[in-house]
Parts: sequence; C-alpha cells; structure tokens
Amino acid sequence: RMQGKEALPALQMATKLLPDDAEAYNNLGNVLRDLGQYDDAAASYRRALEIKPDYAEAYGNLGAALQDLGQLDGAVANCRRALEIKPDFAEAHSSLGNALQALGHLDGAVAAYHQALAIKPDYTAAHSDLLFVHNYLSDQPAAVLLAEAQRFGDLVARQARPSRDWHNVPDSNQCLRVGMVSGDLR
Repeated sequence: RMQGKEALPALQMATKLLPDDAEAYNNLGNVLRDLGQYDDAAASYRRALEIKPDYAEAYGNLGAALQDLGQLDGAVANCRRALEIKPDFAEAHSSLGNALQALGHLDGAVAAYHQALAIKPDYTAAHSDLLFVHNYLSDQPAAVLLAEAQRFGDLVARQARPSRDWHNVPDSNQCLRVGMVSGDLR
C-alpha cells in the first residue's frame, strides 16, 4: 500500500483521470496534509466538497487542515458541518475538540472528546487529548482525573503489541553498553 510521497503522483493522476471523484480529492488532501502541504490539502478538500457537498469526511479533514493552518474558526465550522451530516463521526468530534482546545474553549473540547469516545471507546488519540485538557481545568476532582488516566492506561495496554522486529543483532561476544542522560546534564 502506497503512502506519503509515494502515493502523491498516483493520487494526482487519479484526480486528473477522474476529475469528478470526490474521494480521489479527499485522499489527495490526506496525503498532502501528511506531507505538511496544508494549503494544498485544504484546496483538495474544498474541491472534494464542490463535487460532493454532503461529504462529511472531507469537511472533517478540511477542519483539521484549517487547524494546521491556524484558521481555528474555520476548523470549528467545518468540523461542526461534518457532524451535522454524520453525527457519529468520532474523528470529527476529536478534531472539533482540538480546535476548541486551541481556541481556549476547554469545556467544549472536553465535551467533544467525550462524544468521540462515546462513539469509539478505543480511540486513543481522543482519550490522550482529553487527558491533556484535564490538566488545564481547575475544577476537576483528583478522583476523576485518576479514573480517566487509569481508563487510558487500560486502553493503551489492551492495544499494545510486542515488537518482534529488532534491529540489533544479538552478539554474546559484544559488551552491553548502557547510558543514562540526566535532566540536569549541561
């Protein structure tokens, strides 16, 4: 499966061959966004929406790209539009939470993250963002914060998979070197 720079030429060709394919433009936008080309990604999502005005995923992706560009009000508006079309779109709820958090609307961000987690309980990114916002809310009881952190720990533990791909070669003739860097090292 091609991704990133490798997928870009194929997706650009797909949009030329299929100029009325909203999904091709949405996918192109995703690759452009992954490559940090946020203006081009936003343009691609907008083209997808010209073709298919009720495309919730393109609205959600446009919202995320606008947030990357620092256009937070536009990000909020597009995430909300995505949720009008598809209320159970967990990723749009999470993106809305991110934009609201960046705007300083922390209670709204918490509500958006909770909605994302109600739809998709194993959504680690939304849960991580929720925990981050909790750090800035002074009215949170310690027990609530601890319970939320424990739920996140349980979620991550369930999803953790041991790595079988070790890049070092075991060599019993070579000494093990252990190093430590102290936080006060200058």
